[in-house]
Amino acid sequence: MCSAALLLMAVVALLACSETKEKPLTIRATSLDERTAAPIPPPPVPFEPGQPTGITLSRDWFGDYWQGDFGVQLTRLSLGPSGQASYHRSSGCFGEDSNIGRVASFDDGVIAIEWMRERRNDAPAWLSDRFYAVKWGEYRCLVPEHLMREFCNHVNLGYGPAHGGGAFVVRSAPRAIGPFTLPEVPEQFRDMLLTHQVRAAVISAEEIASTASGPEHRFVRKQFRVRLNAGADQGLQGGMAMRLAAPISGMTAIIQNVGEHECEAEISVPAFVQQMGRPMPKPGWELVAGGVAAWE
Repeated sequence: MCSAALLLMAVVALLACSETKEKPLTIRATSLDERTAAPIPPPPVPFEPGQPTGITLSRDWFGDYWQGDFGVQLTRLSLGPSGQASYHRSSGCFGEDSNIGRVASFDDGVIAIEWMRERRNDAPAWLSDRFYAVKWGEYRCLVPEHLMREFCNHVNLGYGPAHGGGAFVVRSAPRAIGPFTLPEVPEQFRDMLLTHQVRAAVISAEEIASTASGPEHRFVRKQFRVRLNAGADQGLQGGMAMRLAAPISGMTAIIQNVGEHECEAEISVPAFVQQMGRPMPKPGWELVAGGVAAWE
């Protein structure tokens, strides 16, 4: 009886000891980066072609924009009504290229686009992330901020919207007419557009440079400086372009220095023009720019 009682007391004491025994600590090793680094942000959400962006474009501005003659060059920038953006070049000397993005903002006449990938080195000059939205009669044009001067020259030379020339992209009009008005460029660029036609005669001309290329240096590009009898009084300014009207057409002069009644310009004559036997710039030639014409 006594031994049974002693055995019972021993069991009770053992159980009590096991309940109060301290549990072992579990230590987790933590790296310095885990303790000091800021939380890692989640990866960016990938662009989806049909993903709304919060920017709503009106019928005036969403649609397909082409560079050059509509559809011929197969280079297109598209804007969706919910701010989607895409670019595609399906053929040509540089091969296929495409990108997708979204309109980030449309403020003060400027459309800003966030592209998913950086532009390629061989991408068209007009492919940008900031465009002036320009109305040109029934047409709508997207002009990169850095090419507004080239766009205005395009207009001054008498070319229409369908002849993009690399400076902008254009959405085709519902009717192939006009335009018979000047494009509605932002106010700070309006003096770059000639509202009237300017005709100027070459007073003097001199060859200032020549560059040879090709096999046996057979192809020579020549550079001429000419003085014209028109200046700031006719609305001309540095950087403007004029085209040769007589006795031949096809060459372009870029105005360099402008006086009140005269100016200087430079004309680059390609090798193929010389091979065709055409004459070089000389006094008496006439240049023209500006004025509203029926381009289409």
